[in-house]
Amino acid sequence: MSKKKKKIKKYIFIKLSNFNSAEVYISTRPWNEIFHVLESGCADDDEDMKKYGLIGVGEVFHNRFYDTYYGSATWVRTCYRRQGYGILLYKAMMLAASELAKMNKKRGKVSFSPHEAAGCSTSKSAWRAYRSLYKKKFLRLKKKKKGKATKRDKFVINKLPKNFKAYYIKPEAA
Repeated sequence: MSKKKKKIKKYIFIKLSNFNSAEVYISTRPWNEIFHVLESGCADDDEDMKKYGLIGVGEVFHNRFYDTYYGSATWVRTCYRRQGYGILLYKAMMLAASELAKMNKKRGKVSFSPHEAAGCSTSKSAWRAYRSLYKKKFLRLKKKKKGKATKRDKFVINKLPKNFKAYYIKPEAA
């Protein structure tokens, strides 16, 4: 007899800052229970994340030199790894990048690439998530080329995920 995994209710929160970055949280608890975490931030360790009911956290930022949005500082709790939550986190980060582009009044396709495309590093697990999103046609290459996509390639958001709802926390007007 195989055990059926209990389906977890997930909440996705995207905390936008002023035009350049956003924090993404995937939680098992609703907004009113983790509001203080969203206000003050959370350490990227399993104990803190367990305490606040977080599955994964990440950050999206805009690099003006390359005109690209990058996912960075992503962390999925150990007990949720290799279950698709990393891909879910990157899908939420794509939504955040799209929303930041709207705030910047950017037109056309939004570029969303691995951090290594700007000369930094991308972990193996993060690259697996990018490759999966590329294979599922959520991302496409910015420039057409023959062969497989590499970590140095720049991607463009081809389509946004529609199978979940994200809650946006927008910055207060100054």
